Amino acid sequence: MSDLIELFKAAVWPAIVVLLVVKFGQPLHAMLQSVADGRASLDVGPSGLRVTQAAQSAVAAAVAAGAEAKDAPPAEKAAIAHGIVAAARTSLASAPTLATRRILWVDDTPDNNILLAKSFTELGISVIQVGSTEAALGRLREERFDLVITDMGRPPDHTAGLTLLRRMREMGTFPPTIIYAARWAAANRGKEAELGAALITNRPGEVYARALELLQRS
Repeated sequence: MSDLIELFKAAVWPAIVVLLVVKFGQPLHAMLQSVADGRASLDVGPSGLRVTQAAQSAVAAAVAAGAEAKDAPPAEKAAIAHGIVAAARTSLASAPTLATRRILWVDDTPDNNILLAKSFTELGISVIQVGSTEAALGRLREERFDLVITDMGRPPDHTAGLTLLRRMREMGTFPPTIIYAARWAAANRGKEAELGAALITNRPGEVYARALELLQRS
Protein backbone atom coordinates (compact mmCIF):
# COMPACT_ATOMS: atom_id res chain seq x y z
CA MET A 1 0.00 0.00 0.00
CA SER A 2 2.86 2.42 0.74
CA ASP A 3 4.13 1.89 -2.82
CA LEU A 4 0.72 2.84 -4.16
CA ILE A 5 0.58 6.01 -2.04
CA GLU A 6 4.01 7.07 -3.27
CA LEU A 7 2.90 6.53 -6.86
CA PHE A 8 -0.23 8.62 -6.31
CA LYS A 9 1.92 11.40 -4.84
CA ALA A 10 4.39 11.25 -7.73
CA ALA A 11 2.17 11.46 -10.84
CA VAL A 12 -1.25 12.34 -12.17
CA TRP A 13 -3.89 9.63 -11.81
CA PRO A 14 -4.37 8.67 -15.50
CA ALA A 15 -0.76 7.57 -15.85
CA ILE A 16 -1.02 5.67 -12.57
CA VAL A 17 -4.11 3.76 -13.64
CA VAL A 18 -2.25 2.62 -16.78
CA LEU A 19 0.64 1.39 -14.65
CA LEU A 20 -1.39 -0.19 -11.88
CA VAL A 21 -3.75 -2.11 -14.13
CA VAL A 22 -0.70 -3.87 -15.59
CA LYS A 23 1.37 -4.45 -12.46
CA PHE A 24 -0.65 -3.93 -9.30
CA GLY A 25 -4.00 -5.68 -9.73
CA GLN A 26 -4.33 -7.03 -6.18
CA PRO A 27 -3.14 -3.94 -4.28
CA LEU A 28 -5.35 -1.75 -6.47
CA HIS A 29 -8.35 -3.89 -5.61
CA ALA A 30 -7.55 -3.59 -1.90
CA MET A 31 -7.19 0.17 -2.25
CA LEU A 32 -10.51 0.49 -4.04
CA GLN A 33 -12.22 -1.62 -1.39
CA SER A 34 -10.84 0.58 1.39
CA VAL A 35 -12.16 3.66 -0.42
CA ALA A 36 -15.56 2.03 -0.94
CA ASP A 37 -15.71 1.13 2.75
CA GLY A 38 -14.91 4.69 3.76
CA ARG A 39 -11.62 3.69 5.35
CA ALA A 40 -9.41 5.63 2.94
CA SER A 41 -9.44 8.41 0.40
CA LEU A 42 -6.94 9.46 -2.24
CA ASP A 43 -5.72 12.63 -3.91
CA VAL A 44 -3.24 13.32 -6.69
CA GLY A 45 -0.38 15.50 -5.51
CA PRO A 46 1.47 16.46 -2.33
CA SER A 47 -1.43 18.14 -0.54
CA GLY A 48 -3.22 15.01 0.58
CA LEU A 49 -5.05 11.88 -0.53
CA ARG A 50 -8.51 12.06 -2.08
CA VAL A 51 -10.37 10.32 -4.91
CA THR A 52 -12.21 12.42 -7.46
CA GLN A 53 -15.32 10.93 -9.06
CA ALA A 54 -13.69 10.41 -12.44
CA ALA A 55 -10.53 8.94 -10.90
CA GLN A 56 -12.46 6.52 -8.72
CA SER A 57 -14.59 5.56 -11.72
CA ALA A 58 -11.48 4.83 -13.76
CA VAL A 59 -9.95 2.82 -10.91
CA ALA A 60 -13.07 0.65 -10.67
CA ALA A 61 -13.09 0.04 -14.41
CA ALA A 62 -9.36 -0.65 -14.40
CA VAL A 63 -9.74 -3.27 -11.68
CA ALA A 64 -12.51 -4.99 -13.62
CA ALA A 65 -10.51 -4.89 -16.84
CA GLY A 66 -7.32 -6.03 -15.14
CA ALA A 67 -9.08 -9.02 -13.60
CA GLU A 68 -10.63 -9.94 -16.96
CA ALA A 69 -7.35 -9.58 -18.86
CA LYS A 70 -5.01 -11.03 -16.24
CA ASP A 71 -3.54 -13.51 -18.74
CA ALA A 72 -3.34 -11.05 -21.64
CA PRO A 73 -0.01 -9.74 -22.98
CA PRO A 74 1.24 -6.53 -21.32
CA ALA A 75 0.62 -4.52 -24.49
CA GLU A 76 -3.05 -5.52 -24.49
CA LYS A 77 -3.40 -4.64 -20.80
CA ALA A 78 -1.83 -1.25 -21.45
CA ALA A 79 -4.21 -0.63 -24.38
CA ILE A 80 -7.20 -1.46 -22.18
CA ALA A 81 -5.95 0.89 -19.48
CA HIS A 82 -5.34 3.70 -21.99
CA GLY A 83 -8.93 3.36 -23.20
CA ILE A 84 -10.21 3.57 -19.63
CA VAL A 85 -8.09 6.63 -18.92
CA ALA A 86 -9.20 8.44 -22.08
CA ALA A 87 -12.86 7.80 -21.28
CA ALA A 88 -12.52 8.93 -17.66
CA ARG A 89 -10.61 12.05 -18.63
CA THR A 90 -13.29 13.00 -21.16
CA SER A 91 -15.97 12.38 -18.53
CA LEU A 92 -14.58 15.21 -16.39
CA ALA A 93 -15.77 17.81 -18.90
CA SER A 94 -19.11 16.05 -19.28
CA ALA A 95 -19.87 15.37 -15.61
CA PRO A 96 -23.02 17.57 -15.38
CA THR A 97 -24.41 15.90 -18.50
CA LEU A 98 -23.51 12.38 -17.40
CA ALA A 99 -25.34 12.90 -14.12
CA THR A 100 -28.63 12.92 -16.06
CA ARG A 101 -27.91 9.71 -18.01
CA ARG A 102 -29.55 6.35 -17.35
CA ILE A 103 -28.34 2.83 -18.18
CA LEU A 104 -30.57 -0.25 -18.25
CA TRP A 105 -28.37 -3.29 -17.57
CA VAL A 106 -29.92 -6.66 -18.40
CA ASP A 107 -28.11 -9.65 -16.89
CA ASP A 108 -29.33 -12.60 -14.84
CA THR A 109 -26.00 -12.67 -12.95
CA PRO A 110 -25.56 -9.00 -11.93
CA ASP A 111 -22.81 -9.81 -9.44
CA ASN A 112 -20.50 -10.21 -12.44
CA ASN A 113 -20.86 -6.50 -13.16
CA ILE A 114 -20.36 -4.93 -9.74
CA LEU A 115 -17.15 -3.03 -10.51
CA LEU A 116 -18.29 -1.79 -13.90
CA ALA A 117 -21.64 -0.68 -12.51
CA LYS A 118 -19.74 1.14 -9.75
CA SER A 119 -17.56 2.86 -12.33
CA PHE A 120 -20.71 4.40 -13.86
CA THR A 121 -22.51 5.30 -10.65
CA GLU A 122 -19.37 7.05 -9.38
CA LEU A 123 -19.88 9.50 -12.26
CA GLY A 124 -23.49 10.12 -11.27
CA ILE A 125 -24.94 7.87 -13.99
CA SER A 126 -28.03 5.90 -12.93
CA VAL A 127 -27.69 2.14 -13.46
CA ILE A 128 -30.90 0.12 -13.27
CA GLN A 129 -30.32 -3.64 -13.31
CA VAL A 130 -32.89 -6.26 -14.32
CA GLY A 131 -32.53 -10.00 -14.80
CA SER A 132 -34.76 -10.85 -17.76
CA THR A 133 -35.82 -9.70 -21.22
CA GLU A 134 -39.42 -9.21 -20.10
CA ALA A 135 -38.38 -7.08 -17.13
CA ALA A 136 -36.20 -4.97 -19.43
CA LEU A 137 -39.03 -4.44 -21.92
CA GLY A 138 -41.36 -3.47 -19.10
CA ARG A 139 -38.95 -0.79 -17.88
CA LEU A 140 -38.38 0.46 -21.43
CA ARG A 141 -42.12 0.90 -21.95
CA GLU A 142 -42.41 3.10 -18.87
CA GLU A 143 -39.07 4.91 -18.60
CA ARG A 144 -36.41 6.67 -20.64
CA PHE A 145 -32.96 5.10 -20.90
CA ASP A 146 -29.94 6.44 -22.75
CA LEU A 147 -28.14 3.11 -23.06
CA VAL A 148 -28.86 -0.61 -22.72
CA ILE A 149 -26.18 -3.14 -21.77
CA THR A 150 -27.16 -6.80 -22.12
CA ASP A 151 -25.57 -10.19 -21.72
CA MET A 152 -26.44 -12.91 -24.22
CA GLY A 153 -27.80 -16.12 -22.69
CA ARG A 154 -30.53 -16.05 -20.04
CA PRO A 155 -32.30 -19.39 -19.50
CA PRO A 156 -34.24 -20.66 -21.30
CA ASP A 157 -33.22 -18.33 -24.16
CA HIS A 158 -29.60 -18.87 -25.17
CA THR A 159 -29.68 -15.80 -27.44
CA ALA A 160 -31.67 -13.53 -25.13
CA GLY A 161 -29.52 -10.52 -26.00
CA LEU A 162 -30.55 -10.80 -29.65
CA THR A 163 -34.17 -11.36 -28.62
CA LEU A 164 -34.03 -8.13 -26.65
CA LEU A 165 -32.64 -6.23 -29.65
CA ARG A 166 -35.40 -7.57 -31.91
CA ARG A 167 -38.19 -6.80 -29.48
CA MET A 168 -36.92 -3.29 -28.80
CA ARG A 169 -37.03 -2.64 -32.55
CA GLU A 170 -40.57 -4.00 -32.72
CA MET A 171 -41.55 -1.76 -29.80
CA GLY A 172 -40.06 1.31 -31.47
CA THR A 173 -37.86 1.92 -28.42
CA PHE A 174 -34.26 1.36 -29.33
CA PRO A 175 -31.55 3.06 -27.22
CA PRO A 176 -27.93 2.29 -28.21
CA THR A 177 -27.21 -1.23 -27.00
CA ILE A 178 -23.96 -2.88 -25.92
CA ILE A 179 -23.83 -6.68 -25.94
CA TYR A 180 -21.43 -7.62 -23.15
CA ALA A 181 -20.99 -11.39 -23.20
CA ALA A 182 -18.21 -13.92 -22.89
CA ARG A 183 -17.71 -16.64 -25.51
CA TRP A 184 -20.55 -15.45 -27.74
CA ALA A 185 -19.08 -11.95 -27.99
CA ALA A 186 -15.59 -13.30 -28.66
CA ALA A 187 -17.00 -15.24 -31.63
CA ASN A 188 -19.13 -12.38 -32.97
CA ARG A 189 -16.98 -9.27 -32.62
CA GLY A 190 -17.33 -7.01 -35.63
CA LYS A 191 -20.98 -7.88 -36.34
CA GLU A 192 -22.37 -4.70 -34.76
CA ALA A 193 -23.80 -3.27 -38.01
CA GLU A 194 -25.35 -6.62 -38.97
CA LEU A 195 -27.03 -7.12 -35.59
CA GLY A 196 -27.87 -3.50 -34.76
CA ALA A 197 -25.66 -3.21 -31.68
CA ALA A 198 -23.43 -0.30 -30.70
CA LEU A 199 -20.74 -2.70 -29.47
CA ILE A 200 -20.21 -6.44 -29.09
CA THR A 201 -17.48 -7.26 -26.60
CA ASN A 202 -16.33 -9.44 -23.74
CA ARG A 203 -13.91 -6.78 -22.44
CA PRO A 204 -14.98 -4.55 -19.54
CA GLY A 205 -12.58 -1.78 -20.52
CA GLU A 206 -14.29 -1.52 -23.92
CA VAL A 207 -17.72 -1.45 -22.28
CA TYR A 208 -16.62 1.44 -20.07
CA ALA A 209 -15.06 3.52 -22.84
CA ARG A 210 -17.83 2.97 -25.41
CA ALA A 211 -20.61 3.52 -22.88
CA LEU A 212 -19.21 6.92 -21.85
CA GLU A 213 -18.80 7.88 -25.50
CA LEU A 214 -22.44 7.00 -26.23
CA LEU A 215 -23.76 8.67 -23.08
CA GLN A 216 -21.92 11.89 -23.87
CA ARG A 217 -23.56 11.96 -27.31
CA SER A 218 -27.02 11.07 -26.02
